[in-house]
Parts: sequence; C-alpha cells; structure tokens
Amino acid sequence: MAQFIDTKFINLLSPRLERFHWKKPNLATCRCPICGDSAKNKRKVRFYFYEKSGSFFVRCHNCDYGTTLGGLLRHLDGNLYRQYSFENLKDKENGKSFTKKINVVKEDIVLPENEILNKIPKLSTLSNSHPAVIWAKDRKIPKSKLNLLYYAENFAECVSDIDPDAKVGDDRRIVIPIFSRSGSLLGIQGRVLDKTQGRNIRYLTIKANKEGERLWYGLERIDPDKPLIVVEGPIDSLFLSNSVAMLGLSDPLNIPVGVPTDKLVYALDNEPRNKQVVDAVANLIDAGRSVCIWDSRVGGIKDINDMILSGIHAAQIESIVRERTLSGLSAKLALESWKRV
Repeated sequence: MAQFIDTKFINLLSPRLERFHWKKPNLATCRCPICGDSAKNKRKVRFYFYEKSGSFFVRCHNCDYGTTLGGLLRHLDGNLYRQYSFENLKDKENGKSFTKKINVVKEDIVLPENEILNKIPKLSTLSNSHPAVIWAKDRKIPKSKLNLLYYAENFAECVSDIDPDAKVGDDRRIVIPIFSRSGSLLGIQGRVLDKTQGRNIRYLTIKANKEGERLWYGLERIDPDKPLIVVEGPIDSLFLSNSVAMLGLSDPLNIPVGVPTDKLVYALDNEPRNKQVVDAVANLIDAGRSVCIWDSRVGGIKDINDMILSGIHAAQIESIVRERTLSGLSAKLALESWKRV
C-alpha cells in the first residue's frame, strides 16, 4: 500500500514539477525542483522518482540531491507532507491494505425473477468447460458475478420473447439483462460468443419498449447512498463495487428515473485519441458533472476490463477513479492535458 500512497502524492505534486512525466509505473522524471536542472538546456530532465522495496525515493543527477518522497514533500510543501504522513499512519494503523479489505467482501447478488430469463441458463449454472464460462474466465469476470449473466444458444429465440419484430441472427451469445431501478426487465444486450462470428455485430441491444426510457445497465443493484461510477460497457461495470453502464456514449446526460444524479461519477473509456469520447467528457464537464480523467497509472489501456487483464486490481482502479474525479475548471485543465485529438 505504501507504493500506492507514494504514487498518489507524486501525482498530486506533479503539476508544479517542470516537464514531469511517468516513464514506467515505478519510475518518473522531471526537471529538478531543487537546483533547477540545466540552465542551458530547458528540455533536460535529470530528477528521478524511483521505487525501491515498495517505497519511492528521489535523486537528482545534476546536484546529487537525494531523499525519500516524504523528505521531498516536507521540503517543498508542508501541507502536502502532513497529508502524506497522515495517510501512511492511517494505513499502518489499519494493519491491512484497502485491497485486502475489498477482497474479503462477499457479494450475494440476486437478479429479479423474470419468466423470459428463466428460459435460458445463468453462467453460474453451467459447467466450467462450457464456452460461455470459459469466455468469462478469460475476461477475468469475478465468479460472484456469473449469476448476472445468461447464455442463449439461439439468440433469435431469446429476442423473440422481448421484441417479436427484431431481426437478429440465431448465433450463440452471452445475454446481459437490463432492468429498471424497480426491477422490471427493460431489455437485453447480447454479446457474440464465437470468434468465427466476427462478421456479426459484437453487441446487440434489444429494448422491450422502443419508446421507453434510456437504458442503463445495473440500476437494480445500485447503492444510492454511495458514489455511483458510470462506465460505457456492462462488462466493465462488473469489476466495480457500485457501478452502472450507459451501453455506449449516446446521450450520457439522459439519466434514467431513480438514479441519484448527485452521486454520479463518469469514468468513460481511456481513449484520449477518440473524438467521440473526448467530446462526451467535455460535454459532461460543461454540464457540471464529475468525471474521471485517467492518468499515467493506466497508461494506454483502453477500458476497465483491459486494466484488469493487464494486472491492475479492481480496488486500485476504484482508488484511481476516486483520486482522478474532477469537475469544473480543474476537470477542463486535466482534459486538455489528457486528450490527443
């Protein structure tokens, strides 16, 4: 946990460090805040943050200044140093990391009963050798969430019970049910299972009422008293403790009935070169919403599922989201630094 706290406070300090950037998750560099670095070459950076035995240290290769991260914070910013000392003390008193606390939480999530869904099996009832279960395992979807997903051998048959007029293929798909806040089935999303079906649309969303409200996934399970993380895709939401998915970027400000708008934190995909994503974040900021602007700790990883697959723990992702949740002017400035379009 010490390394995680150190990384957080390096990022908090970074806006005042000239030419700061992360080279690796455990190595960052900037111009030296002590000696100013080279007076002749303003592009030269010789001050390093480096990790050793789980903690960060600093060293300037120009003036040879070296100390712990705490020593640097004490020298540069007394208030930031006091916050840093407090968080380290609190972590030691707890005796275990935030990650361990998350791991011991057992979820017992039960979806509302529905006669349409009763016709197809949940992934949690299938054998470990079933292709749908293997797919979920490959995506590292938690076992506790397998009862939230279903399997349709023939997606067209499943869809016919929801929208008889819909024209879809009879391919095998993972079925993701979409409920209202009160537990009524509003629609389903089908995720193609077979790689050989690449010619088909990967995700198909079917609404029970075409004129009905905007579909958000996961509404029936939210805790309205806690911050609610809004992501783009349902699978991403399964890794977070209180999260919903918008099923894409269309109209993110069209919020379904019953959602506590004051608790929303939008964590869209980490795609700074995608104009649609960048524009959506900008519009959310202009509307006064809180947004997560991803930082270098997730590098060029596109979405939350890919972050999990790369080895970043769900608890770390949630912590990054909390730290990088911004609004107003600070969000606009962070967006300008993040975007690449």
